[in-house]
Amino acid sequence: MDFNQVRYFVALADTLNFTRAAERCFISQPALTQLIKRLEGELGGPLFERQGRLNGLTQLGTELRGYFEDLVATKDLVNATARVVNNCKKADLNIGIMHDIGPGIVISAIECFQIEHEDISIILHDVSEDDAAEMLIRGELDAAFCIINSTTNSKLTQVDLFEEQMVVAFDNDHEFLQKDKVTLQEVAKEPYIDRLHCNYRKQFFGFCRENDFKPHIVFRSHRDEWLKSMVCDGLGVTIVPRFTISDSNMCFRELDAVSYCRQISFLWCTDSIKVDPMPQFVDAICTLDWRKLTKID
Repeated sequence: MDFNQVRYFVALADTLNFTRAAERCFISQPALTQLIKRLEGELGGPLFERQGRLNGLTQLGTELRGYFEDLVATKDLVNATARVVNNCKKADLNIGIMHDIGPGIVISAIECFQIEHEDISIILHDVSEDDAAEMLIRGELDAAFCIINSTTNSKLTQVDLFEEQMVVAFDNDHEFLQKDKVTLQEVAKEPYIDRLHCNYRKQFFGFCRENDFKPHIVFRSHRDEWLKSMVCDGLGVTIVPRFTISDSNMCFRELDAVSYCRQISFLWCTDSIKVDPMPQFVDAICTLDWRKLTKID
Protein backbone atom coordinates (compact mmCIF):
# COMPACT_ATOMS: atom_id res chain seq x y z
CA MET A 1 0.00 0.00 0.00
CA ASP A 2 1.28 3.49 -0.83
CA PHE A 3 0.07 6.88 0.33
CA ASN A 4 -1.69 7.69 -2.94
CA GLN A 5 -4.00 4.72 -2.41
CA VAL A 6 -4.87 6.11 1.01
CA ARG A 7 -5.61 9.53 -0.50
CA TYR A 8 -7.73 7.98 -3.25
CA PHE A 9 -9.74 6.00 -0.73
CA VAL A 10 -10.46 9.14 1.35
CA ALA A 11 -11.58 11.08 -1.74
CA LEU A 12 -13.89 8.26 -2.83
CA ALA A 13 -15.27 7.84 0.70
CA ASP A 14 -16.08 11.57 0.77
CA THR A 15 -17.78 11.68 -2.63
CA LEU A 16 -19.04 8.12 -3.22
CA ASN A 17 -18.55 8.97 -6.87
CA PHE A 18 -15.65 7.72 -8.99
CA THR A 19 -15.80 10.66 -11.40
CA ARG A 20 -15.69 13.38 -8.72
CA ALA A 21 -13.06 11.51 -6.70
CA ALA A 22 -10.86 11.14 -9.79
CA GLU A 23 -11.20 14.87 -10.55
CA ARG A 24 -10.22 15.74 -6.97
CA CYS A 25 -7.15 13.46 -7.18
CA PHE A 26 -6.20 14.57 -10.73
CA ILE A 27 -6.19 11.05 -12.18
CA SER A 28 -8.43 9.26 -14.67
CA GLN A 29 -11.51 7.39 -13.50
CA PRO A 30 -10.31 3.99 -14.82
CA ALA A 31 -6.99 4.42 -13.02
CA LEU A 32 -8.79 5.30 -9.77
CA THR A 33 -11.03 2.24 -10.12
CA GLN A 34 -8.05 -0.07 -10.60
CA LEU A 35 -6.12 1.44 -7.68
CA ILE A 36 -9.09 1.06 -5.34
CA LYS A 37 -9.51 -2.58 -6.42
CA ARG A 38 -5.79 -3.15 -5.80
CA LEU A 39 -6.12 -1.60 -2.33
CA GLU A 40 -9.11 -3.83 -1.56
CA GLY A 41 -7.06 -6.85 -2.66
CA GLU A 42 -4.22 -5.87 -0.33
CA LEU A 43 -6.60 -5.39 2.58
CA GLY A 44 -8.46 -8.63 1.97
CA GLY A 45 -11.96 -7.36 1.30
CA PRO A 46 -14.20 -4.75 -0.35
CA LEU A 47 -14.17 -1.22 1.06
CA PHE A 48 -17.29 0.03 -0.74
CA GLU A 49 -20.80 -1.31 -1.20
CA ARG A 50 -21.48 -1.61 -4.92
CA GLN A 51 -24.96 -2.08 -6.37
CA GLY A 52 -24.64 -0.52 -9.79
CA ARG A 53 -23.09 2.49 -8.09
CA LEU A 54 -21.38 3.20 -4.80
CA ASN A 55 -23.93 3.12 -1.97
CA GLY A 56 -21.61 3.52 0.99
CA LEU A 57 -18.74 1.95 2.87
CA THR A 58 -18.54 -1.68 3.92
CA GLN A 59 -17.80 -2.50 7.54
CA LEU A 60 -14.10 -2.78 6.63
CA GLY A 61 -14.19 0.61 4.88
CA THR A 62 -15.96 2.21 7.82
CA GLU A 63 -13.44 0.83 10.32
CA LEU A 64 -10.45 1.99 8.26
CA ARG A 65 -11.73 5.40 7.18
CA GLY A 66 -10.70 7.23 10.36
CA TYR A 67 -7.16 5.82 10.22
CA PHE A 68 -6.78 6.78 6.56
CA GLU A 69 -8.09 10.31 7.19
CA ASP A 70 -5.58 10.69 10.02
CA LEU A 71 -2.77 9.65 7.67
CA VAL A 72 -3.83 12.26 5.10
CA ALA A 73 -4.09 14.96 7.78
CA THR A 74 -0.64 14.05 9.17
CA LYS A 75 0.96 14.23 5.73
CA ASP A 76 -0.65 17.63 5.12
CA LEU A 77 0.72 18.89 8.45
CA VAL A 78 4.22 17.62 7.60
CA ASN A 79 4.14 19.33 4.20
CA ALA A 80 2.79 22.59 5.64
CA THR A 81 5.43 22.66 8.35
CA ALA A 82 8.18 21.98 5.82
CA ARG A 83 6.95 24.84 3.62
CA VAL A 84 7.03 27.25 6.54
CA VAL A 85 10.55 26.24 7.58
CA ASN A 86 11.94 26.23 4.03
CA ASN A 87 10.49 29.69 3.39
CA CYS A 88 12.30 31.20 6.37
CA LYS A 89 9.06 31.09 8.40
CA LYS A 90 7.19 33.24 5.89
CA ALA A 91 3.76 31.80 5.18
CA ASP A 92 0.47 32.37 3.43
CA LEU A 93 -2.93 32.10 5.07
CA ASN A 94 -5.93 31.29 2.90
CA ILE A 95 -8.96 32.88 4.52
CA GLY A 96 -12.52 32.49 3.30
CA ILE A 97 -15.15 35.23 3.67
CA MET A 98 -18.73 34.29 2.90
CA HIS A 99 -19.82 36.45 0.00
CA ASP A 100 -22.67 38.26 1.77
CA ILE A 101 -20.65 39.31 4.81
CA GLY A 102 -19.74 42.97 4.57
CA PRO A 103 -15.96 43.04 4.14
CA GLY A 104 -15.24 46.18 6.18
CA ILE A 105 -15.36 44.67 9.68
CA VAL A 106 -13.51 41.47 8.76
CA ILE A 107 -10.82 43.33 6.82
CA SER A 108 -10.29 45.62 9.81
CA ALA A 109 -9.74 42.56 12.01
CA ILE A 110 -7.27 41.03 9.55
CA GLU A 111 -5.49 44.38 9.29
CA CYS A 112 -5.02 44.38 13.08
CA PHE A 113 -3.37 40.96 12.79
CA GLN A 114 -1.07 42.00 9.96
CA ILE A 115 0.24 45.00 11.87
CA GLU A 116 1.88 42.51 14.24
CA HIS A 117 2.68 39.88 11.57
CA GLU A 118 3.98 41.68 8.51
CA ASP A 119 5.73 38.57 7.22
CA ILE A 120 2.44 36.68 6.76
CA SER A 121 0.53 37.05 3.51
CA ILE A 122 -3.28 36.84 3.68
CA ILE A 123 -5.10 35.46 0.63
CA LEU A 124 -8.84 36.15 0.73
CA HIS A 125 -11.35 33.81 -0.92
CA ASP A 126 -15.02 34.45 -1.70
CA VAL A 127 -16.93 31.40 -0.43
CA SER A 128 -20.52 30.25 -0.01
CA GLU A 129 -22.06 28.58 3.02
CA ASP A 130 -22.07 25.24 1.20
CA ASP A 131 -18.39 25.49 0.22
CA ALA A 132 -16.79 26.82 3.38
CA ALA A 133 -16.79 23.70 5.57
CA GLU A 134 -15.75 21.37 2.75
CA MET A 135 -12.91 23.66 1.66
CA LEU A 136 -11.63 23.81 5.24
CA ILE A 137 -11.64 20.03 5.59
CA ARG A 138 -9.85 19.61 2.24
CA GLY A 139 -7.19 22.11 3.33
CA GLU A 140 -8.03 24.65 0.62
CA LEU A 141 -8.80 27.21 3.35
CA ASP A 142 -7.05 27.75 6.66
CA ALA A 143 -10.01 29.53 8.25
CA ALA A 144 -13.28 31.18 7.26
CA PHE A 145 -15.62 33.94 8.39
CA CYS A 146 -19.14 32.66 7.88
CA ILE A 147 -22.76 32.68 9.04
CA ILE A 148 -23.05 28.94 9.71
CA ASN A 149 -25.19 28.69 12.85
CA SER A 150 -23.36 25.66 14.20
CA THR A 151 -21.24 22.75 13.01
CA THR A 152 -21.39 19.17 14.22
CA ASN A 153 -18.30 18.14 12.26
CA SER A 154 -15.63 17.03 14.73
CA LYS A 155 -12.92 18.20 12.32
CA LEU A 156 -14.04 21.83 12.59
CA THR A 157 -13.91 24.35 15.41
CA GLN A 158 -16.32 27.29 15.48
CA VAL A 159 -16.25 30.48 17.54
CA ASP A 160 -19.05 33.04 17.38
CA LEU A 161 -17.66 36.56 16.91
CA PHE A 162 -20.53 39.07 16.85
CA GLU A 163 -24.18 39.58 16.04
CA GLU A 164 -25.06 41.71 13.03
CA GLN A 165 -28.34 43.61 12.99
CA MET A 166 -30.56 43.39 9.92
CA VAL A 167 -31.68 46.86 8.82
CA VAL A 168 -33.91 48.49 6.20
CA ALA A 169 -31.84 50.04 3.38
CA PHE A 170 -33.14 52.85 1.15
CA ASP A 171 -31.95 55.81 -0.92
CA ASN A 172 -30.86 59.10 0.64
CA ASP A 173 -34.03 60.92 -0.42
CA HIS A 174 -36.45 58.43 1.13
CA GLU A 175 -38.97 59.50 3.80
CA PHE A 176 -37.63 56.73 6.08
CA LEU A 177 -34.64 59.02 6.65
CA GLN A 178 -36.87 61.16 8.93
CA LYS A 179 -37.60 58.20 11.24
CA ASP A 180 -35.55 56.75 14.09
CA LYS A 181 -36.79 53.23 13.30
CA VAL A 182 -39.05 51.66 10.69
CA THR A 183 -41.86 49.17 11.27
CA LEU A 184 -42.47 46.07 9.17
CA GLN A 185 -45.87 47.49 8.26
CA GLU A 186 -44.15 50.54 6.76
CA VAL A 187 -41.71 48.34 4.84
CA ALA A 188 -44.65 46.27 3.50
CA LYS A 189 -46.05 49.39 1.81
CA GLU A 190 -42.82 50.02 -0.12
CA PRO A 191 -41.57 48.36 -3.34
CA TYR A 192 -39.22 45.61 -2.11
CA ILE A 193 -36.00 44.44 -3.78
CA ASP A 194 -35.28 40.74 -3.23
CA ARG A 195 -31.66 39.55 -3.02
CA LEU A 196 -31.66 36.02 -4.45
CA HIS A 197 -27.93 35.48 -3.93
CA CYS A 198 -27.73 35.62 -0.14
CA ASN A 199 -27.22 32.94 2.47
CA TYR A 200 -29.86 34.22 4.88
CA ARG A 201 -32.74 34.52 2.35
CA LYS A 202 -34.50 31.35 3.58
CA GLN A 203 -34.27 32.56 7.19
CA PHE A 204 -35.51 35.99 6.10
CA PHE A 205 -38.73 34.65 4.63
CA GLY A 206 -39.20 32.52 7.76
CA PHE A 207 -38.86 35.75 9.75
CA CYS A 208 -41.48 37.35 7.45
CA ARG A 209 -43.98 34.55 8.09
CA GLU A 210 -43.43 34.63 11.84
CA ASN A 211 -44.13 38.37 11.88
CA ASP A 212 -47.05 38.31 9.43
CA PHE A 213 -45.00 40.45 7.03
CA LYS A 214 -45.37 40.06 3.25
CA PRO A 215 -42.94 42.23 1.28
CA HIS A 216 -44.19 43.73 -1.98
CA ILE A 217 -41.43 42.38 -4.25
CA VAL A 218 -40.88 44.33 -7.47
CA PHE A 219 -37.33 43.26 -8.39
CA ARG A 220 -35.33 40.06 -7.88
CA SER A 221 -31.73 39.45 -8.87
CA HIS A 222 -28.63 37.41 -8.01
CA ARG A 223 -26.38 40.41 -8.66
CA ASP A 224 -25.86 42.40 -5.46
CA GLU A 225 -24.38 45.38 -7.28
CA TRP A 226 -27.52 45.69 -9.42
CA LEU A 227 -29.79 45.47 -6.39
CA LYS A 228 -27.81 48.07 -4.45
CA SER A 229 -27.91 50.35 -7.48
CA MET A 230 -31.70 49.97 -7.59
CA VAL A 231 -31.96 50.91 -3.93
CA CYS A 232 -29.71 53.94 -4.41
CA ASP A 233 -31.82 55.02 -7.42
CA GLY A 234 -34.98 54.96 -5.31
CA LEU A 235 -36.59 51.94 -6.99
CA GLY A 236 -37.30 50.16 -3.73
CA VAL A 237 -36.11 49.20 -0.25
CA THR A 238 -34.54 46.01 1.05
CA ILE A 239 -33.55 44.42 4.35
CA VAL A 240 -29.83 43.70 4.58
CA PRO A 241 -27.11 43.07 7.18
CA ARG A 242 -25.89 46.36 8.67
CA PHE A 243 -22.24 45.97 7.69
CA THR A 244 -22.92 45.22 4.03
CA ILE A 245 -23.92 48.86 3.54
CA SER A 246 -20.94 50.78 2.24
CA ASP A 247 -22.39 53.05 -0.48
CA SER A 248 -22.77 56.68 0.66
CA ASN A 249 -25.99 56.90 -1.37
CA MET A 250 -27.61 54.09 0.65
CA CYS A 251 -29.14 54.89 4.04
CA PHE A 252 -30.57 52.55 6.66
CA ARG A 253 -32.73 52.34 9.77
CA GLU A 254 -33.24 49.59 12.32
CA LEU A 255 -36.53 47.72 12.49
CA ASP A 256 -38.95 48.84 15.17
CA ALA A 257 -40.54 46.44 17.68
CA VAL A 258 -38.86 43.31 16.24
CA SER A 259 -35.36 41.91 16.64
CA TYR A 260 -33.74 40.47 13.55
CA CYS A 261 -30.04 39.70 13.45
CA ARG A 262 -27.56 37.03 12.38
CA GLN A 263 -24.47 35.52 13.97
CA ILE A 264 -21.06 35.94 12.33
CA SER A 265 -18.73 33.06 13.19
CA PHE A 266 -15.09 32.08 12.71
CA LEU A 267 -14.39 28.52 11.57
CA TRP A 268 -11.22 26.51 11.14
CA CYS A 269 -10.11 22.91 10.77
CA THR A 270 -9.07 21.55 14.16
CA ASP A 271 -5.86 19.94 12.86
CA SER A 272 -4.64 23.14 11.18
CA ILE A 273 -4.15 24.87 14.54
CA LYS A 274 -0.96 22.81 14.98
CA VAL A 275 0.89 24.54 12.13
CA ASP A 276 2.28 28.09 12.15
CA PRO A 277 1.00 30.71 11.59
CA MET A 278 -2.51 29.42 12.36
CA PRO A 279 -2.15 29.52 16.20
CA GLN A 280 -1.27 33.23 16.03
CA PHE A 281 -4.11 34.00 13.63
CA VAL A 282 -6.75 32.08 15.58
CA ASP A 283 -5.61 33.69 18.84
CA ALA A 284 -5.72 37.17 17.27
CA ILE A 285 -9.23 36.72 15.88
CA CYS A 286 -10.69 35.05 18.97
CA THR A 287 -9.25 37.59 21.45
CA LEU A 288 -10.11 40.67 19.41
CA ASP A 289 -12.63 43.05 20.99
CA TRP A 290 -15.35 42.60 18.37
CA ARG A 291 -17.82 44.75 20.34
CA LYS A 292 -15.53 47.73 19.90
CA LEU A 293 -14.89 46.91 16.24
CA THR A 294 -18.61 46.64 15.43
CA LYS A 295 -19.76 49.60 17.51
CA ILE A 296 -22.04 51.90 15.51
CA ASP A 297 -21.61 55.58 16.30
